[in-house]
Amino acid sequence: MSLFADRELPFRQESNFQYLTGCDVPGSAVIVKAELSGQEVNYLGTTVFLPNVDPDEIMWCGEPVTPEELSSKVSITKIVAGWTPQSLFPPQHAKLPTMIHHLPWTKPASIARINGPTITSKYLLTALHQARRNKTAKEVELMRKASDITAEAHLALMRGIGSGEVTDENHAEALFVSVCRKAG
Repeated sequence: MSLFADRELPFRQESNFQYLTGCDVPGSAVIVKAELSGQEVNYLGTTVFLPNVDPDEIMWCGEPVTPEELSSKVSITKIVAGWTPQSLFPPQHAKLPTMIHHLPWTKPASIARINGPTITSKYLLTALHQARRNKTAKEVELMRKASDITAEAHLALMRGIGSGEVTDENHAEALFVSVCRKAG
């Protein structure tokens, strides 16, 4: 959000973060731990860090989701309330080389460089693209539903424009969004 914005847009979680965690809480962070043993990668767990609770935000946005509420909706090894850069990047163990993978458009906290792990954006995005390429039956079903809803919104928009009911871009957008929202 811009410092001088006159409105606040609805929050939309970064797609790769949403894919990895199922968490849509703004300001959250995730650590997926794995170890390399020869050519095998052993998954050690996923920790989601929820942001610290800001009492001023509660007045405007309501109570934030608790770790217990979130854990009932997502499959995560551990959910922690509150985080700092130090909790995300603990000191590197001398015998265990650490590599931090991040997306190309993100910037790891400066504490990561202080603690000495190798930082790279070379592999994560490619790995996410490969993982997300394959769809489950549920994902295909949801994609079909979204496509059907979008097609119906386009048809409603064409009918509205053709009949003269829709006369400007604002009305066109409102009709399109309305059809999509009503259909879920």
